[in-house]
Amino acid sequence: MLVAQLAVIASGVLDTIMSGRYSAVDLAAVGIGASVYFSIFIGLLGVVQALSPIAAQLFGGKHYERIGEETRQTAWLALGLAALGVALLAHPEPFLRLSSAPPEVEAKTRAYLQGIAWALPAMLLFRVFFALTTAVSRPRAVMLINLVYFALKVPLNMLFIYGMLGAPELGGPGCAVATAIASCGETPTVSSASTSPSASRPARRG
Repeated sequence: MLVAQLAVIASGVLDTIMSGRYSAVDLAAVGIGASVYFSIFIGLLGVVQALSPIAAQLFGGKHYERIGEETRQTAWLALGLAALGVALLAHPEPFLRLSSAPPEVEAKTRAYLQGIAWALPAMLLFRVFFALTTAVSRPRAVMLINLVYFALKVPLNMLFIYGMLGAPELGGPGCAVATAIASCGETPTVSSASTSPSASRPARRG
């Protein structure tokens, strides 16, 4: 689990370094935009993480089929919460007023938030999977997915921040586009693993 968390932290550091090399305005926009995004994300995450103790209790009681049902319900709840979060990110005026940022920074921040809004549904679905694997003591899958996510982020950031290989040069908001693409790339794997009957059963030993 430590490696998985380090990969998440490294992704944020990567965005900071690469946007800072592009320009000070883009670095400020990414900083403000990330603060707004995580303020919304953490609030929604707290609801989704409720799956973990529920699934752990069912796992301890060997009610494996019920874990699958709880996971599916939480996934639908995550999608509903994501719709609320996307609406907030698409209309960030209250947050931007609090920041009192210069117009050029505000414009970049708005573009960042519009880009990263596309990542929110995938991020919340991943947290459903995270809660499930934590409950049933299978952290390796989360570690591998986070490492793949970080490996994707590096070239995607280069493409969309600096406009390499014909991609649009977006500056700081390119971090958000890269995050959205990398997050959506995880979704099929996460959905398949979460709904697999073996995901909520004890691992075989020996």
